[in-house]
Amino acid sequence: MPDNRASKRERTPLSPEDLVARAKARELNREIAECASKKDASRAIEAFNAVKESGWCNQHTYSSMINTYIRCGLLVEAEATFKELVESKKVKPDVVTCTTMLKGYQSVGDIAKCIQLMEMMEQARPAILPNIRTVNTFLRCCLLTGEIGHAENLLAKVKDMKDVEPDMSTWEYMVALLCQ
Repeated sequence: MPDNRASKRERTPLSPEDLVARAKARELNREIAECASKKDASRAIEAFNAVKESGWCNQHTYSSMINTYIRCGLLVEAEATFKELVESKKVKPDVVTCTTMLKGYQSVGDIAKCIQLMEMMEQARPAILPNIRTVNTFLRCCLLTGEIGHAENLLAKVKDMKDVEPDMSTWEYMVALLCQ
């Protein structure tokens, strides 16, 4: 019996040209991620544009590029790239891209944009469920800005989530917030 869950791309054999393009896109995705660790935005932009031109751009591509911008202190560019992703018809944000953007807002203490992003995740259809990294990134922003109420609200939601278990960092952030 055929697996109906398989995507169209998995069922349709790829042409040799598509296989080469997909492999090149994977290589470029790795290059973008490497650029993030080296804080090399210009090389990452070149690779990002090449992946987009190939048609094999995915959430990993966007997450890596957003992370590169954030690590290079280019929050406006990260926001523009995230907006491009949100508005894309082909690729949609996932928990990794959202958490990466959240990290950018957290790094500058922009709690309003952190809250807005968390609400966007909740309102997306299907909802983009946070993981423990998302929760802890939001809590770091709350700690930076002294926003205990928002931290408590998120922690109450986390208690109802089956797949997210607070870890040691979660509790350390909460204790530090309560001690402020």
